[in-house]
Amino acid sequence: MGIWAVLGPGLCAAPAAAESASRQPWVQSEVIYRAQTFGAARYGAFGIGVGLRFSYGLEASAGCRLLLGQFDRRAGFSAFARTTLYSRRGAWQPALGLELEAASSTRSSTAELSGSLTQRYTERDTALLRIGIVASPLRFQGERWRVGLASLRLGTPLNRDLGDRLYLGVGLLEIGWLL
Repeated sequence: MGIWAVLGPGLCAAPAAAESASRQPWVQSEVIYRAQTFGAARYGAFGIGVGLRFSYGLEASAGCRLLLGQFDRRAGFSAFARTTLYSRRGAWQPALGLELEAASSTRSSTAELSGSLTQRYTERDTALLRIGIVASPLRFQGERWRVGLASLRLGTPLNRDLGDRLYLGVGLLEIGWLL
């Protein structure tokens, strides 16, 4: 009920003049901080993506991210694809989406956690494919730009730990430009 109260009216409303075209391509960059629920594998991600926005409240995007770990000094990479529903209320544009992410490596390293329960937990983190929900309540758009702050990402691995392991991410900043 609550999400429909925010997204519903904007999805059903007629498109604004700036959205009169059926499709609008855009480019975005993002900065994300992520952590596993057990307190291990904290890392930052810097990404760039491209997308297509439709006038009826739907966006599709894809991109790649550079992953920098807390314990692991090696950088990793990931690719993502996302489908998002959005609502437009003036400059405010809250959104809720589903994201699929494929990573080059897991972002946990047990080098500094030897002999602990956390080490055993992170050794099981072998998922390279994750699915998750992205909520962006503080997203704003002007005529040619878009800025998002404090988006929330909840994900789970697509392996035997599906639903048992939760990844939490906070999108610190997202900046986008309409092409």
